[in-house]
Formats: sequence, structure tokens, C-alpha cells
Amino acid sequence: MNDRISDFRLTPEELATFEEQGFIGPIKVYEPEEMERRWNQIRRAIPDRSRAIYPEDALGAVTNLSNYDRHLDIDLLSEHIMQRAIVERVASILGPDLLCWRTEFFPKYQGDEGTDWHQAATFAHSSGRPQIRWPAENDAPAFGGTITAWTAFTHSTKESGCLQLMPGTHRVMNYDESLGMS
Repeated sequence: MNDRISDFRLTPEELATFEEQGFIGPIKVYEPEEMERRWNQIRRAIPDRSRAIYPEDALGAVTNLSNYDRHLDIDLLSEHIMQRAIVERVASILGPDLLCWRTEFFPKYQGDEGTDWHQAATFAHSSGRPQIRWPAENDAPAFGGTITAWTAFTHSTKESGCLQLMPGTHRVMNYDESLGMS
């Protein structure tokens, strides 16, 4: 990113909200028609695992690991993680030196049980082993400096499936990742 003024960088008010709550949003990245078009193309690409980083035969039991890092083999997901509307907002918080180290794609159908409450500092709950180790001298946020950008690919309302966030939980780790998610 260069030093030009951006339409997507967070305002001082938005940065203050993030500092206080630990999240911002919702943020519109696509117009509904564009997202529907993209989603229809992505849905057609998902079953083709010929270029997926985690081949199905290596996974054994059914696991969501099969949907990790699909941005590496589905171009529209790769384009999505590089959307200026996302990247420049994240850079407003973490600075310009960014890396998308993992993506996870999963469907949540109307009526499905939601994702359990959790926090992540090392993302050990995914594999049982820390996937990130932060330098001891790190002066980034308490959890080392990761940000999750949740995206709804289909219409979502508070009643039908929005993510529930707990303001202020970004300051103190309340969850023992070594226990895994139940």
C-alpha cells in the first residue's frame, strides 16, 4: 500500500470504536447483486478439490480443515481477501505490513447451531498445537496482532445468523485454547 489517502481507511472515530470494542462493522464490501453473482461462482468451484491445499483423501474423517485456505485454489476467494475495502481497514489497525495466513470457509444454513464462543491467540484449537507463536517482545495487541474479517456471502440479518461479538474481549484472554472447542 502506498501513502495515498484511501476511501477505506478507518476514521479516528472508527479506530476508537475498535480500540474500545475490539471490532467494527458491519461493512459493505459488495452490492447484493455482485455478492450473489460471486457466491454462485464460488459454490460451483467448491466441489473441485483438484488444486485444494488439503486434498480430501489426506483428511480422513469429515473435518472443516477441508475448507481451510480455499483462497489458494478459488480465484474469487483470493480476490475477496485482497479487497481494498477489507485490506485497508485492517491496515488502519495493524499497519501496512499484512499477511493473510489462513482463510476458513464454512456454510451456516438457516436454523443451524452457531459457532461456539471462543477466542484465539495462537489458533491452537484448530489442530491442538499452536499455529502462531508471537515474539515475546511483541508490542502489538494482547493476542499478537491478528484480525479476523468475517464475511457473510449470503443475506444475513440479526435474526437469521449474524455473528455475535462480545465487546472488550480483545484485551484479556478468557478462553483456554489448549482445551479445544466443544
